Amino acid sequence: MSKRRTQRHSKTRLSDNSPAAKRTNSQAAGTEESAARFSTSIILLTIVLVLGLLALSVSRGWLFGTTAESRDRSTDRVTSAQSLEGLTIEELEDKLAIPAMSDIPEPSKTIDIEAWTAQLDEACAGLKSSYPGDAKAEHLYGLIQLRLKRTKSAEPSLRRAVELSPANLQMRADLADLLMQLGQDEEALRVLLAANAMEKPSVTGLEYYLLLADCQARIGDLESCEATLVLATQVAPRDAAAWLRLAKVQLQQRKSAQAESSVRKAIQQNASYAEAWQVLHQALKLQRREDESKAALEQWNKYKSQNRVRDATTFDDEMASSMTKIFGSCFRSLAVVYQSNGNKEIAQTLYQRAILANPRDTSSILGWANMLRSAGDFRSAIELNRRLVRLQPDDYLNYQNVANLSMELSRPRDAEAALRLACQRMPENGNAHLALANFLLFLNKPGEAKAPANRAKQLLGTSESESLVNRIQESLSTSR
Repeated sequence: MSKRRTQRHSKTRLSDNSPAAKRTNSQAAGTEESAARFSTSIILLTIVLVLGLLALSVSRGWLFGTTAESRDRSTDRVTSAQSLEGLTIEELEDKLAIPAMSDIPEPSKTIDIEAWTAQLDEACAGLKSSYPGDAKAEHLYGLIQLRLKRTKSAEPSLRRAVELSPANLQMRADLADLLMQLGQDEEALRVLLAANAMEKPSVTGLEYYLLLADCQARIGDLESCEATLVLATQVAPRDAAAWLRLAKVQLQQRKSAQAESSVRKAIQQNASYAEAWQVLHQALKLQRREDESKAALEQWNKYKSQNRVRDATTFDDEMASSMTKIFGSCFRSLAVVYQSNGNKEIAQTLYQRAILANPRDTSSILGWANMLRSAGDFRSAIELNRRLVRLQPDDYLNYQNVANLSMELSRPRDAEAALRLACQRMPENGNAHLALANFLLFLNKPGEAKAPANRAKQLLGTSESESLVNRIQESLSTSR
């Protein structure tokens, strides 16, 4: 049996020399060679692809974390074990990449007024065509024309705005201001007084009362003017200018004692108010109090000379940048109208123009930052809010915005740094300490949260701050 198997096997081997077997073997060898070449090609292609991805990763910073986002997150991970407690203002600003003031451009001292005016005219024309019959659009168009010294173009729009929104005191005040500039005092007075007959007028403010008082004074109704200015000082008791204007009207009526009382309140608010010292001098002189009158006169001369020097040094700079500020505020106001109507694309363009005209206009920067945040562009929004921290270091909202945006970008340590910086910049701001304590407790750092919580309780004395102190104490007790 084994012999037969051997013979069969031998026959099989011997049959390899047949022509058919040779053809089969040749085809098999060719297939193996093709497969080898294909495998080699795949390997080479893979190597090229890996090398290409490696080069792209290095150039883009993906491999070593050199993009802004990966760098920030990497820094957050590396320093997560290090406490931010005890860092100085400079160290916290450095961590948050707060720009230096010198890195934020100032309004240009040279500007192509004709080109900017053309852009503004184009934007205004677009506003009128986009929102016909809209009171806010008409009002803004009129105000921009006023700022460009075009009273004839301003008047129809301001009148139309009041027609469309008769209860809006601001619109009435702006129309009355224009009418006074045109010498139409009595009509300006009628425009303002008409608001008093309305059932639900807008909240009456200082500007409204001051304009009404001006109208009354210009037509010679000093008694009504005085009564209106008394209301103005009640609305804004810390406004030195309102007290001074009241004192002047009282002095015109030879009410020297009342004028003295009013002007002294102006001086309480601003001790270097040169004009207030002049009115006090006149009021005291009418009362024949010569020594006190002379002392007030000396103060007037003192502060008048100081103001003259200050005005001389700043006048040229203010004049040089005034037009850029005007253009910036006009584009910003246009952006607000478009934004409120949901036209975000045009609003963003207008905000950009506003900041280009005046890079330090905080209202434009904040408006654009809020738009970017709503659109989900947190990285661009936080850059703008960092600029605001530098421009407005005493505004807690800027630090809060940086903290919130840091959390949107998954950078809790930056959020903590922003809140700590706010507490150091504004040690008497109870809300800043309260926010920091709450955030540290959220990060499970009750030990570090204790001090700001106690400070918030001391400054605010609210049930919220007291409750926070208790929760921190409970957390500390539990951890022990």
